[in-house]
Amino acid sequence: MTSVQGTHRRFAVRSMVVATAVLASVVVGMLPTAASADGSWLNESPPANWNTPGMAVPQAPPSPGPIDPRVLARNRWAESQEDVTLAQAGWHLFAQYQSGWGVKVVPGASSFDGMGRPNGYQSFVFVDGVFAGTIAPDVMDARTDGAASNVFLTGADGLNAEFLRYASTDPLCCPSGTSFVTYQIQRSDTGPVVVAVSTTTQQNPTAQSGTAD
Repeated sequence: MTSVQGTHRRFAVRSMVVATAVLASVVVGMLPTAASADGSWLNESPPANWNTPGMAVPQAPPSPGPIDPRVLARNRWAESQEDVTLAQAGWHLFAQYQSGWGVKVVPGASSFDGMGRPNGYQSFVFVDGVFAGTIAPDVMDARTDGAASNVFLTGADGLNAEFLRYASTDPLCCPSGTSFVTYQIQRSDTGPVVVAVSTTTQQNPTAQSGTAD
C-alpha cells in the first residue's frame, strides 16, 4: 500500500512540474513584444508605401521591461501639440525635433537599452499640425540594421533620412553601410502624407567608432 501511495505521489509531483512548465510557456508567449524593422525594406527603391492620408498616430509598443528613471529624467518634455499627441500615445520624447515650412519631424521611443539608447523608436512627421506618417514602416532599435540615424528637412514638400546598415559581421559600433531615403510630402483633401520615393545604399568608406551610438 505504501509503495502504491509513493508512486501516486511521485506521479502527482511530475504532473505538477509538467503543468507548471506548460503554463510558464503559455504566459511567456502571451507577453507583449515589440517588433522592429530589419532594414530589408531599404533594399527596394522605391519601397512599398506604408503611410496613408488621415492615419492615426500609432500607439507605442509596450516596453519589454522597466526603464531606468535616469533615462526618463533626461527626456524632452512636451513643447507642442504634436509632442502632446505622441506622449498621449505612449511615446517618450528622447531627442530634438526638426521643424520648418510648417513641417515637424518628432522622434519618439517606446523603450531604451541599458546604456540609454532608444529602442522601439520612430520619427513622426506632422504637416501643419496634422500627422502625415512615419519615416520607416516599423519601429527601430539602436545599433541594428535599418536604424535611423539622421533626418533632414529639405523644404515644404520633402525630407531625407539616413539609416544604418549592418552586415552580419559588423561590430555594433561600426555599420559598414548607410541607406539614404528621399521622401515627398503630398497634400490632398484627405490630408498630408509622407511617401518614400527613392532609396540608395552605399558602403561607408571607413567604419568609425561611435557611429551607431
